[in-house]
Amino acid sequence: GRLVLGFVGGVVAGTLLSEIAGRYRKSAVLVFVAAVLAIAAGIDGRASIGWTTTMMAAAMGSANTVFQRAGEVSIGVTYMTGTLVKIGQHLAQTMAGRERWAWLPYLLLWTGFLVGAGLGALAFPVWGLVSLIAAVMGALIAAGAAWRLCPAA
Repeated sequence: GRLVLGFVGGVVAGTLLSEIAGRYRKSAVLVFVAAVLAIAAGIDGRASIGWTTTMMAAAMGSANTVFQRAGEVSIGVTYMTGTLVKIGQHLAQTMAGRERWAWLPYLLLWTGFLVGAGLGALAFPVWGLVSLIAAVMGALIAAGAAWRLCPAA
């Protein structure tokens, strides 16, 4: 229950922040994701692990609001099987002679998911929650890239 509430709460927060931030919504939401992950990394103690995972779920929910088109999420970044479907659909379009590279952004997104999950799985046993700092840095780098590359989106 707490994970679902955290995720949905993150979507609500990210959506509201997107409305407030306007054309800088991507950067604003990614900074928010970084802040929530930093809070999760700073929660200490085994008894608090429920709050840590709730904050992580909220960050995941917020991250989904980065990819919006006309107020609707166009790519669910935490729904990776949907991304695999998009890869397959766009590869079929490529084979049919249309949309030559449309599959590539989805492959990059899925690859990023795999790399992040793999690195997280390796880092957590060694550094524990402090390993979330890598995710914080990744979100901040993405926020800077969004600010620089697509300030009007």
